[in-house]
Amino acid sequence: MSPNQTGAFLMMGAMAAFTCNDTLVKAVGGALPLSQILVLRGVMASLLIFALARYQGSLRLKLSRRDWGLVALRCAAEAGATFFFLTALMRMPIAI
Repeated sequence: MSPNQTGAFLMMGAMAAFTCNDTLVKAVGGALPLSQILVLRGVMASLLIFALARYQGSLRLKLSRRDWGLVALRCAAEAGATFFFLTALMRMPIAI
């Protein structure tokens, strides 16, 4: 399979995963607090990304000190964005 085909299939899988994630968050939003949803979503996403990176051989943990700071900053920004996105997702009605 060519790299373009691999990229296209990975994008299709990612879009399907986003749709499933949003549906599951909407479904359990009334039963679980937002903090538990964030933790479950974060753990599952981290495990899947780790497995994919490991499978593709692109997992790199030897980063410079500056890069680790940038990674920590991005993690904080992602956590904030996820919090606000999931809060909005749980509060808005399903479109018909």
